[in-house]
Amino acid sequence: MSVRGRDLTVEQREVGNTQPERGKDGSVPRPLPERDVRRKKPPFLSFLLRWETVRRVARVISLLALDFIGVVGALFTTMMLKLAVHDRLDAGVAWSDIKRWIPFAYLITVLLFARADLYADRTRRPGLARIATALFQATIITLVFALADGQHFSSYAIFYGSLFFGTIYITALRELHLRATGLLLDRAGYARRALLVGSGKHIEEVARALANRARTRVDIVGYISLTPRPRNGLRSLGLLGDLPQVLVREAVQEVIIADPEFPEDKAIELVDSCHQRGVTVQVAPTTMEILIDRAEFAPGHTVPLFTLRPPVFEGVDYAVKRTFDLLVSCAGLIVLSPVFLAIA
Repeated sequence: MSVRGRDLTVEQREVGNTQPERGKDGSVPRPLPERDVRRKKPPFLSFLLRWETVRRVARVISLLALDFIGVVGALFTTMMLKLAVHDRLDAGVAWSDIKRWIPFAYLITVLLFARADLYADRTRRPGLARIATALFQATIITLVFALADGQHFSSYAIFYGSLFFGTIYITALRELHLRATGLLLDRAGYARRALLVGSGKHIEEVARALANRARTRVDIVGYISLTPRPRNGLRSLGLLGDLPQVLVREAVQEVIIADPEFPEDKAIELVDSCHQRGVTVQVAPTTMEILIDRAEFAPGHTVPLFTLRPPVFEGVDYAVKRTFDLLVSCAGLIVLSPVFLAIA
């Protein structure tokens, strides 16, 4: 038996020795792949996956450290301002008052940040709006816990003050982290090598959108179209059946499906082929798919229906955002009022 034969599973050898049975509709079932997808990945691919894991761990650890600095800095700044108002400016007193709250406040912040995907990859990581919302929720949870624990406060400045400064500090630190790591990646020549798969004008539209991506540089190695396309400045890399060879030859890291009507059976084959080689598959969504992300299932119908919601804040989300805006505005006026008075 050849080496290739030893790599086959029992089911694959049986399929090779027998004639395939036809279904009731006369169709021939799809044969099993020659390579068992459960086999261990090649050593070189395993190394690349481990390196990607190291990058993810380093990203999360660095963001956790920055969030810790932001939380501690916000609490300390608020307490120092409170002591300064009462003419008792003392860094030692401020630190002794806040150090017992740091672990709990940081834990709640990290959990809510993780829930909001604030530790995700740089291309998917939200910005100021999501940070402010998560910190507002953390502030409310901490306040409720403190009151339930029997804590008494002469004023609640520590809460809205730390919310105000925390939003500024953490947003600034994360933006600095984003720019610094982006500069390092650019200097190192790092770029995501992407392959577009689809048909029609969607390929050109997605390519133009990716060219304007600011957070991570994307090199479009070419495209594979289901239908013939005129020359559009991108390289045509063949047909969909050539995908396995293209992934290896072009060292593709990311495959982007740029067709909202991409056939499901071909999509399954594409995902399977990319998964075997450790290549990420992404889909460029349509407007309808973005709206469906906020859809709600409407029960009671014979056909499953979904109620679309507008892509804006409403209901509880609007109330939370409005409350946050008012609190931050008031806190900003209180903190900056001495500066405004001096200017006047």
